[in-house]
Amino acid sequence: MRMKVTFLIRSAALVLSLAAGAWLQAQSAPEWKTIEENWKSWNEMPEASLKRAADGGDATASYFFYLRTLPEEGENAARRSLGQEYLERAAEGGMPHALYQLSGQFRTKDEEKYYSLLSRAAATGLPTAQLTLALEHLEGARVPLDEAAAVDLVRRAADAGYAKAQTELGQMYASGVGEPRHSDETPRALFVKAAARGNRDAMEELGRRYLYGYGVEQDMMEAARWYWRANSSGSVSGMQVLDSALEPLATPDGGRRRFSEVYSLYAKA
Repeated sequence: MRMKVTFLIRSAALVLSLAAGAWLQAQSAPEWKTIEENWKSWNEMPEASLKRAADGGDATASYFFYLRTLPEEGENAARRSLGQEYLERAAEGGMPHALYQLSGQFRTKDEEKYYSLLSRAAATGLPTAQLTLALEHLEGARVPLDEAAAVDLVRRAADAGYAKAQTELGQMYASGVGEPRHSDETPRALFVKAAARGNRDAMEELGRRYLYGYGVEQDMMEAARWYWRANSSGSVSGMQVLDSALEPLATPDGGRRRFSEVYSLYAKA
């Protein structure tokens, strides 16, 4: 009995500690960032403690309780339904990730609700939501076509350090959508930032640029470096990308052969 009481006290203390920490961090950081900084602690909280906090009105606890109910082998429909209820509670409480998660459920069946939820998620500053909404604005199929709004949203996500948004912004600028705000926001600078964060698309883009001299001086060694980094996982898809990029070099002057030799030398270094 004493052990059970001690466990409950510790669980309650953890919830209070997370709540207090979240409140203090919220004074200087956006909610989505505070949540992600504490993600591991939320994930490790006992499910019973999460549910109690959620039932007490904590939107973040509601979302993490929902994550515990995601379908696994052998789970029943009742548990999934319970999880959905807590996801909706979390979204009603304005929890950024819950709003984004819930919006995806309406993408193909209720475009108006999808747009509303996704816009609310993006308004919290959540970079993934901002990028998703931006791409929707560029396409104009499910939400209003709005290039200016798209550029603004991608910039916000890129400024938050979201590598995928940095890559997307670089590609937008390169294709004539929007203009860099300063010298550190050229397509190449954005690709380098994203690549430094591990974004493979940015690495492949840098490799392609140096391979053909797009916006930079042609440099096969530098191209080999970026393609090697992108393909360092050794995945089949990565090698297919490299093969596709080399196709235009299959010319009588042996461009493809020369680059293949450089790449092989770099890979062995």
